[in-house]
Amino acid sequence: MRINDVVNELAARLGLGGKPFDENNPCTLCFDGKYSVSLQADTQDQSLLLSGLVGPAPRSEEELRELLKSSCLGARTGGCAFGLAPDSGELLLWKRLPDELPDSAALEQALLGFLAQLSHWQQQTGTAPAGGSSAAGFAEGNMLRI
Repeated sequence: MRINDVVNELAARLGLGGKPFDENNPCTLCFDGKYSVSLQADTQDQSLLLSGLVGPAPRSEEELRELLKSSCLGARTGGCAFGLAPDSGELLLWKRLPDELPDSAALEQALLGFLAQLSHWQQQTGTAPAGGSSAAGFAEGNMLRI
């Protein structure tokens, strides 16, 4: 199935209604009021990008080296990688999924795996949200709370 159909099928299964996602409009899902995951289509290579803010960028070269070692070939990040958010400079975790996913259950499993990594790295860096949202920097109009 095409990624648009898979994302919108998952949204319908979760009772979110409407079609919250298409190639031109990124969508942010907020899980448990703590973890925000942005979904954005990359139409050039036909993939879906998942991303979430981990927290402030590393302050020391040693911290940066440890993060880069951990994300080398996705070995300790579940296939995810780190980057810096262009607008805020904060540490970002991201993962690219192929445009063709078999169904919404496959996307759900991919999202759960990404959430586990996001939670892990927020805890590792000491930035895990206590009860508030880590949704800073995301467009509120496209946020779906789950």
